[in-house]
Amino acid sequence: MKNNLLLYIFLMTFIISGCDTVSFVVYKTYLKDSTIDSLHYNDSRFSFDFLPVANSIYFKITNLLDTTAFLIWDKSYFIEPDGNSYNALNTDLLQENETVANKEDNKSIIPQHGTLLRFTTSATNYKKFTAYTTQTVNNLYYNFSISNMSSNSFYTIGNYWPETIENLNSQPHDISNYVINNNNLGLGLTIRVNDETCEYKFDFKIKELRIYSFYSDINNNKETKLIAVAKLPDLSNWEVINQTVK
Repeated sequence: MKNNLLLYIFLMTFIISGCDTVSFVVYKTYLKDSTIDSLHYNDSRFSFDFLPVANSIYFKITNLLDTTAFLIWDKSYFIEPDGNSYNALNTDLLQENETVANKEDNKSIIPQHGTLLRFTTSATNYKKFTAYTTQTVNNLYYNFSISNMSSNSFYTIGNYWPETIENLNSQPHDISNYVINNNNLGLGLTIRVNDETCEYKFDFKIKELRIYSFYSDINNNKETKLIAVAKLPDLSNWEVINQTVK
């Protein structure tokens, strides 16, 4: 479902743009030190699920305890793909007026046996996000019941990785080189339970690059093709596929 979500976002972006034919790249990631296909981690206290996208990370924390916990944003951080770390952006504050935001503690409640679903990015992107886009992306994680324009408006904010392909002969290799040297996306989360503080660090690695082409015309004929794939252990080795995606 998560891989289909990423492909859906790309397709909606280019349908809106009105392009006849466009090529784009989708990045498939995994959580370091987990199984190669996993974006999940759990211990005896919490369960974590992640979905990295080009400009942020969605995450869901499930509290397995019989007591309430708190995510402490002031002690949580976001590592951009180039390896630089910044405070993690608490998007809850974007939905409140400045006076309220300044007065409240910078934390989010994780109810006992409940969940906390959010997305975050570098706090340096604070001014790029609005309350409108915050609500949009929270809905996007669950389903596709939002307008195409809304998903497009969010997705084009502050991308870290290249997405469009203009030259299929040379650009894939440029993207490979960029990813190999900018494959350090990470997230640090600090959770408080009673008087105890739990610190977690998650590192995300790109395991696969996929190039798609999407075609549409004025008669509403559409076709999506998987053009080429590059996988670990060698993200610079592209395999030509050229297969229609149904």
